[in-house]
Amino acid sequence: MTVEDLRNWADSLKEIPDNHDQVFTVSEFKFDLKSINFHIFMTTRRLISFTRNANHIATDATYKLLWLNFPILLCGTTDANKAFHPFGMLITKNETENDFTFMFKTVRDLSLQLYQWQYSPTVLIADAAQAITNGFKNVFELNKRITCWAHVERKIKERTNGIREQDLIKADFNDLQSNVQEKHFDIWLSESNKGALKPTIETKDWTFAYEWLKLGKRIVKYTVEDKLSYMFTSSKALANANKEKCKDYFAKVDGWTSFEEYLIWNYSMKCVNINLATWESSICSCYNWKKDKKCKHTIGVSYFLGLNDIPGLDLNIEGNSKREYNDIQEPSQPTYL
Repeated sequence: MTVEDLRNWADSLKEIPDNHDQVFTVSEFKFDLKSINFHIFMTTRRLISFTRNANHIATDATYKLLWLNFPILLCGTTDANKAFHPFGMLITKNETENDFTFMFKTVRDLSLQLYQWQYSPTVLIADAAQAITNGFKNVFELNKRITCWAHVERKIKERTNGIREQDLIKADFNDLQSNVQEKHFDIWLSESNKGALKPTIETKDWTFAYEWLKLGKRIVKYTVEDKLSYMFTSSKALANANKEKCKDYFAKVDGWTSFEEYLIWNYSMKCVNINLATWESSICSCYNWKKDKKCKHTIGVSYFLGLNDIPGLDLNIEGNSKREYNDIQEPSQPTYL
């Protein structure tokens, strides 16, 4: 069969019959010097009528129907008895965003043409292919994206092959999918989720931050390329930070002549970028933050800005060495420029 034969066949079925179960097509063919692309959507009046009782679309592709290895794209809906009701199928060469857009748009237009029904589903059920998501968004408003559980199960098995606890992991996923209410899942997702979204600040972290604050390091607010940073010298440095040192620090970027010079530059100053919405997710240039995604500096600077309160009753107690009463001084407070 040639492309011309295929187009002639599709054109021969383009008239919409009165018979509710007789097939007709909506097609387009595009030719250029590099490729030949086509879309042939096959359906019936009865199949399109299913759109009137549907607020979601289920879609997928299969390669098992044509000998030329072209995909068949299917879309439809499901009823309360979990039965699938197709709207039609698309013969095409690919599974791109453009292909899914054509199919969804054709279903929408036919629903309006045949039944004066403005079909506007807001829920998409499919695998995780971005082309399907984008194609749906090009035609409809997407409020909820549901992934087929069969696809999820296959991916779980694929990713956990070789793991001894594979069966336990699969069982946990099954319990999450079948037993957890969506509203509870949303609550958990918006919380810390054991460090998945923000690190957990433990007693030792508060203690380190408290000890660092007692050093009284000067904190300098400095802006570079519209990005606000809070700068200070390292704990072992005797001198405090100032605007000039901050300027020199950023001016030195990419200006090192040796690795030793780079290390001296890197250790000379510390730079904190505060997340005002979630201070636990703030960023620091120090080694500990790069390792643990939290450090005494982000906690300390956040405290100084009034974003947290150090839980004094929970701080670790350390014994003082014996000294005279007159030697005891109040801890110094950090200054802020």
